[in-house]
Amino acid sequence: MRLVDRLRVLLAAVAIVALVPIAAGPEQTEAAWTDSEYATTAVSSGFVARPNPGQACTTALASATFFWTAGAGGVPRGGYVVSAFLDGAPVGTPQTYPANATQASTATLLSSLLGGRTYEIRVQAFVGSQPTSWTSPRLVGTLRTTLAGLVTGCTGLAVP
Repeated sequence: MRLVDRLRVLLAAVAIVALVPIAAGPEQTEAAWTDSEYATTAVSSGFVARPNPGQACTTALASATFFWTAGAGGVPRGGYVVSAFLDGAPVGTPQTYPANATQASTATLLSSLLGGRTYEIRVQAFVGSQPTSWTSPRLVGTLRTTLAGLVTGCTGLAVP
């Protein structure tokens, strides 16, 4: 067979193959799936009520006592945390009190008082067993000392 005839046969074969429909292969689709890993739970929301200011504070030589009453509403309180601050920085060791407490003394809150300074005392209610959980807005009072570190006065707790 001549080369020209061979080319004609080859072109005819290619034309026949092109005209024959190709067997249907897999069609392209967009991937889709559902995730059956899920969980459901009951969710509730609430707030921790701020304690209410109580009577004015009282002073002794090296401490002051601050008073409050439980705030109304909100989630049940686990207790109260009382903290001291000097120039905006925490000082001393925060003290926790049970949910039925209505007063706190700074005698154990501040192990030593720097003389001639005014401390900010903050009281907050908290939920659960630790004050690191939800806490209420704070009440704020002050504690003033002499140069010798004796307590000269205080202001009762108030809403800041």
